[in-house]
Amino acid sequence: MLLVQGTFLWVNNPYWGRSDYTVKFDYFKENQANFNTIFLGSSRLQVGVIPTLFDSISTDKNIRSFNLGVSQLLNPEIYFLYDHILADESIELDYVFMELTALHSMPIDHIRKKNSFYWHNLKYLKYTATYLMHSDASYTKKIGLTGMYLASYLNKYLTVDHLFDNNKKTDCSDWKAENGSCLYDVQMKGDGFVKSKSEWSDAYQYADSQEFINEFYLEKLQQLIELSKAKGTRLIFFIPPRLSRLEYKEVVNMGKALPAENFLSVTNIEQYPQLYLLEHSRDVGHLNREGAALFTKILAEQFLNSN
Repeated sequence: MLLVQGTFLWVNNPYWGRSDYTVKFDYFKENQANFNTIFLGSSRLQVGVIPTLFDSISTDKNIRSFNLGVSQLLNPEIYFLYDHILADESIELDYVFMELTALHSMPIDHIRKKNSFYWHNLKYLKYTATYLMHSDASYTKKIGLTGMYLASYLNKYLTVDHLFDNNKKTDCSDWKAENGSCLYDVQMKGDGFVKSKSEWSDAYQYADSQEFINEFYLEKLQQLIELSKAKGTRLIFFIPPRLSRLEYKEVVNMGKALPAENFLSVTNIEQYPQLYLLEHSRDVGHLNREGAALFTKILAEQFLNSN
């Protein structure tokens, strides 16, 4: 009986482990005639991109965008969600802006969280194992992370508590008025940078100096670009500000290997120091409303210049 309930839940709502995404996606689907562009990514994007501002700057492109960003939406979950968007024949998009992220580690205490396993299937179990095999991580780390993702996959089928919690909710109250964004009018105390400028700069410069590229991951991204193009959509990956040293190492060179028309980067503190100031910050990793306006403006201008 539980297996039948679980199968119904997974088929009826493939996003059942993501109540925050489900709420926003359902609204987007109901109002999709009003939108031709989406932003898809983590909380950095959810609080950092203002669709109405982006649209007003990109009027020549007739952009009508919606922010589908949600907290901790990373690789590979983000690609699971995009698979379903691509497969939905009723969704027609001109542009998709997607956050470029590294394969994230999975702490032991996260394995039992729904958003850590609802998306799991054999396709993405193979994906994570192959990604790690082609990475430059140590052998020990490859084995450890592969084991974590395997445990996550098994947990989807061996636990039942998630079958009885399918409430749709989101932590942000005004996201509909902001076309999906969650904006915050708070400001961190003090002056200057969130962390030392040299710390951010060194992390980026170190990544920029590396030559290694995960060829398997690059091929995955190129395939998504082509699948999107076949549907009449231009897929644009971008790197937001304030990544960790490890994240920079994984994505900076990856972005440079993508076609210029499919990649934007607004992350180098030497180019965009204003995006790292305390006055533009909600917290260390996220922008406040003023910071989001700056980031959105830069992203829109880069987009216009990329055509």
